[in-house]
Amino acid sequence: MDPTPKRFREVISDLNNAALESISDIDYCIIGAGPAGITLALDLENTGKKILLLEAGSIYWTHESADCYKGINTGDQYFELQHSRQRFFGGTSNHWTGWCRTLDESDFLSSDISGSSWPIQKKDLDPFLKQSCEILEVQSNYTNRMLSKKFGIEAQSFEFSPPVRFGQKYKDRIETSNSIHLIINANLTDLAYNDVKVNKVIVSSYSRHQLEIKAQTFILATGGIENSRLLLWLNKKNKLNIVNKISPLGNTGWSILIFT
Repeated sequence: MDPTPKRFREVISDLNNAALESISDIDYCIIGAGPAGITLALDLENTGKKILLLEAGSIYWTHESADCYKGINTGDQYFELQHSRQRFFGGTSNHWTGWCRTLDESDFLSSDISGSSWPIQKKDLDPFLKQSCEILEVQSNYTNRMLSKKFGIEAQSFEFSPPVRFGQKYKDRIETSNSIHLIINANLTDLAYNDVKVNKVIVSSYSRHQLEIKAQTFILATGGIENSRLLLWLNKKNKLNIVNKISPLGNTGWSILIFT
């Protein structure tokens, strides 16, 4: 079997149909086709590299995919996990209401939880504000105004996206791409790890078909909760130290993690 994804002949594959058994010779494998994964894939599109984008759900909402997010909340009351997150092409942008504002510098400070600090600061994100606002179709002129220094009360500036549904907005562009190949119904279930490098990943469909993928670089872009859950589970399952023990995994909720 030709190990190169059909790119290249057919841009979207459904793993439920068991059309593929193994894929190799990929430059970037992005796991998760939500706002982060889709944005990154499109940003890499003109590099001339082979980009594989994996989505755990289908193009549209399905019960079988949504049920994977069922879980139990402890502590603060919140929406049920399968309702607050969306597991299909476009991710949780599929029911996002569009509220946008910038993070504060204090959001990046260490908390009382040991090791729960960010490896970046607000100033590291600021250069990307304009580009992010263009993607979300909002203005980038955020202004905050101090109302009371004594009591620390500040008026925050918000912008409202239409809202952008990433799956709807970019589906046609991905379908016509010469370098991006999308596989749907592909759930990350395992990986092979050697020293400091992930060599391959295993994804499975709801029809129990497995696909082995080898790539130069793997990007985990499944969202803050799911990234942490997957990495904690894979660490335990394979008795590995994929993420350094002093990293704030599970506390700060990484949105993207890159394995090179």
